[in-house]
Amino acid sequence: MLNNNFPAQIYSQMSEMLQYVYETLYSIPLIELLRAHVASISITLYLLWYIKAYLSKTELVAKEGSLAYQLVNRWASFHTGYKPTVWCFPATLNTTAFAILQRCVNHHYVREHLKMSDGGQIAIDWANLGATNRVILLVLPGLTGSSKENYITHLVEKAVQLKCTAVVMNYRGIECELKTARTYCASNYEDLHTVVNYIHDKYRDYKIFAIGVSLGGIKLGGYLAKCYDECLISNAMIVSAPFNVFYSSKELEKTHNFFMFNKHLTRNLSRYFSKHQHIFEADGRYDCDAIDKCNSLRDFDTQFVSK
Repeated sequence: MLNNNFPAQIYSQMSEMLQYVYETLYSIPLIELLRAHVASISITLYLLWYIKAYLSKTELVAKEGSLAYQLVNRWASFHTGYKPTVWCFPATLNTTAFAILQRCVNHHYVREHLKMSDGGQIAIDWANLGATNRVILLVLPGLTGSSKENYITHLVEKAVQLKCTAVVMNYRGIECELKTARTYCASNYEDLHTVVNYIHDKYRDYKIFAIGVSLGGIKLGGYLAKCYDECLISNAMIVSAPFNVFYSSKELEKTHNFFMFNKHLTRNLSRYFSKHQHIFEADGRYDCDAIDKCNSLRDFDTQFVSK
């Protein structure tokens, strides 16, 4: 049964198109039908796919007794589901279109280099310093991202528009020199802990909001879980981070995701390693040639990260 909110015009057009396809099935051979009506059939299948997405429900999970739990149960709008844009609703297409079509916002960052306890360093980029609102938005990029990625610059832009200060944490070896033979990974959040403490010590009367995307979301989630009782972050949001990294890894190895995402991310990681290869060449654990030839995230993790 269709949702009452479903546009009547789209439903009417869908019905007419399905009726047309049904009637012609018995008058034209299948091959000729496919050739002559490939556009109509494709549109019909796409609209069926869209209807399925349109009618799907969003599952919201909240701790029993919490404010969020009360809101989820009382506000009807939470249960209406997500109504995707008809021309760009599949997640993969949405991600790709966003990356291609949306412009990158140019920010005049003020960069600081922070020294870690083991001698390593990271770069943090500030935007809109001296803003009127005493809120700092800390942004954590994805696997190979930096403060220059378009999705990061738009998050920073939102903070600027709200008259807040934003700071982007670049991971070791990204936007700065790699000082030690230690990079970064999803399960390590020591550097994040240092950054949060640094921001808090420097701006004690400011609230820290944090948002982590993909890998940044995993790191942020780990930090919040570990430092829950003495966490210095007031509010946090995690975007596009897997609940189950092993399942996510398998999904990324499926054909469509492999060529769309896996190979692209692996190429970026290979470039990252090539840039800092001189630091690891003397270490017998690493086969530099094998790392350069990695074809998937699993290969890179096996050849380099896990060691």
